[in-house]
Amino acid sequence: MPKRSIFISGIHGVGKTTFSKQLENILHLPLYSASTLIKRQNSALEFPEKKIQDVAKNQDVLLQAIENFVSEEKFILDGHFTLQKENCEIVKVPLSTFEQLSPDLMILLLDDPVKIQQRINIRNDVFFEQEFLRNMQETELRYSQEISNHLNIPLVCLNGFSAFELFLKSTTKGVIEDVYN
Repeated sequence: MPKRSIFISGIHGVGKTTFSKQLENILHLPLYSASTLIKRQNSALEFPEKKIQDVAKNQDVLLQAIENFVSEEKFILDGHFTLQKENCEIVKVPLSTFEQLSPDLMILLLDDPVKIQQRINIRNDVFFEQEFLRNMQETELRYSQEISNHLNIPLVCLNGFSAFELFLKSTTKGVIEDVYN
C-alpha cells in the first residue's frame, strides 16, 4: 500500500516547524523534515546558508530516504516547493518529486517577508533581503497552485500565525478526515 502524506511547505522562516509540530500533536501522525531525511540518507550533503547545489539530485535523495526511513503508512512531511541554489537562483522542486510523493493534502504557509526576515535573523547567521523572501514566497505560492492543479491534490494556503492557529484549532480534523476518508 502506498504511503499517505500531508505536505507542509513554506519558505525558510515562515513557521513550518512550529506549525508542523502542532499538527503532529493534533493528528498523532509522525512528522519528518525533508532536510533531515536528506541528511540522514546522505550525510555528505551540506546546505550552507540554505543553498542547494543540485535540486533534482537533492529530491531524489529525499524520495529514497522516505522509502528507507519512513515506515509509517501516514505521515507529515515538512519541506519546500522551491529551493535556493548557490547562485541565489530560486528553483522549483521537480514536479516528478511531487508525482512520486503524491501527498493527499498540501498546506502552504505564508507570512509577511519582514516577519520572516526577523525570524531568520534571530535563529540563523544567514541574512536574506526582504525582496528575495517576497520573490521566493510568491514563486512558492504560484508553483504550489500549479502542482495542486496538475496533480489534483487539495492545497490549503494559510497566511500568518493567526491563520495557522485558526486552522489548527477549528478545521484541521475535518479537513484531514475529508482527505483520508
